Amino acid sequence: MTSGIKQRFISLGIIAAIAIVSTSSAVLYANHLLESPLARSVNFEIEKGAGLNTVLHRLASDDITPVPALLLKLYALITLSNGSVKAGEYGLSESLTTKTLLDKFRRGDVITYSITFPEGLRLSQWLELMKSEPAIAITLSKAADIDGKIEGLPDDLEGQFFPDTYSYTKSATDISILRRAHLRMQKVLDDAWSSRADWMTLASKREALILASIIEKETGVPADRATIAGVFVNRLTLGMKLQSDPTVIYAMDDFDGDLKRRHLRTPSPYNTYTIPRLPIGPICNPGAGSIAAALNPPESDYLYFVAKGDGTSYFSTSLAEHNAAVVQFQKAGRVKNYSSTPKQ
Repeated sequence: MTSGIKQRFISLGIIAAIAIVSTSSAVLYANHLLESPLARSVNFEIEKGAGLNTVLHRLASDDITPVPALLLKLYALITLSNGSVKAGEYGLSESLTTKTLLDKFRRGDVITYSITFPEGLRLSQWLELMKSEPAIAITLSKAADIDGKIEGLPDDLEGQFFPDTYSYTKSATDISILRRAHLRMQKVLDDAWSSRADWMTLASKREALILASIIEKETGVPADRATIAGVFVNRLTLGMKLQSDPTVIYAMDDFDGDLKRRHLRTPSPYNTYTIPRLPIGPICNPGAGSIAAALNPPESDYLYFVAKGDGTSYFSTSLAEHNAAVVQFQKAGRVKNYSSTPKQ
C-alpha cells in the first residue's frame, strides 16, 4: 500500500472517530437536557384538540423547559408509541424533567380540585358555592335552569343532591357535579330504604327524604338525630302536627333570624304548624346520618323536644313536661329565636 493510500485511510479513520465522538457527545448532551429540571413551576393547560407541535412549541417559547423545540419534537416522535398528550390543566414544578413532563401529559395526570357541600344546605346555597370556585364552568344562574338537564329529577329540586366532597378537573360544569350528587343521593336513599325498620310507617323514599331534611335542620348533633326522628314518626302515626320551626322558615323569603307567632300561623304547604302531615317536599339536602335516622328511629314514647342551647335537645313524653322544659331553658337564657308557643 502506497503512503498516499495509507494517508487517506488514516484521514477517513480520524473523520469517522470524530463523527462518532461528536454523535455520542450530541446524544449525551441531548439526554442531559431532557433529564434537566424544568426552568420554572407553572400551571400549564393543554386545550382540547391542541396538536403535539403546538404543545411542544409553547413549552419551549414560554421558557418552561431548557430543551430546544426541535429536540423536544424529535424526542416526542421517538417516544410516540408511549401515547398522545391529554387535554387538561397540569401542575408543573421544577422537580419534573422534560422526560417526566411528557409522561405526565400522556398519562393525563391533571390537577384535581374539590368542593365540599355541607349537610343541610339548600340547592340555592349549592349554586352559590360553585359560583365561588373559579375552576368550575358555571352554566346555571338559578335552580330553575337545571330543568331537563339531569335525568330522573322531580319538579321539586330541593333535597335531591347528596352533601359530600366532590373532586373535579378544571372546566367541569356545575351541572356535571350536580348530576353526580343526584346519583349519589339516589344510591344512599335506596340503600337506607332497603334496610329501614320493619315498623316504619313512612310510605315512600320521598317521604323519608322529606323527613330526613327536617331532621337535618333540627339538630347538628348526630346523637340526637334518631331520637328526633322518633318524635316525628310518633307524631305522624298519631296524626299530630310536626310543628317544626325549620319548615316554617323554609317557606319564608325574608327570614331575619327571629321566628314569631305570626309566622307559625301563616299558611304554607311547608308550614307544619298548620298542616297535619309532612310538608310537600324536602327543605334542604340531608346527609346520610339524617336519612338513616328517618328510616331507623328508636321506638319510644317521645312526642316533644326543645333545644337546650348547647346544640342538644331535651325530649319529653307529655305536653306538661315539655312546657316545663321550655320555661326552664328559656329562663336560663339558652334558647334563642324559639317560639313561645308550645309544641302540641
